[in-house]
Amino acid sequence: YILAKTIGKVKYLGMASILAKKQIAQEFINHRLKPKLIAQEMEKLLYNETYRTELLREYKIIRPQLGDPGAAQRAGSFLKKAILS
Repeated sequence: YILAKTIGKVKYLGMASILAKKQIAQEFINHRLKPKLIAQEMEKLLYNETYRTELLREYKIIRPQLGDPGAAQRAGSFLKKAILS
């Protein structure tokens, strides 16, 4: 969160939300990192089939944008090169 704030104004920190350009999954950072809020989200995921189905549909849409497995390592390599250049 601190890194994102220093880089610039960002709406989302989660990769899914960044790719979709809208909030996909709840982000529990700073003031939202509370057990009660996490529990509420888990209950929705477990017991609200419509909510869960919509979340999975959104993930299917962005899945092709992630590319092959190893995206985190590729991103790390890219950032390392960018920083050291």
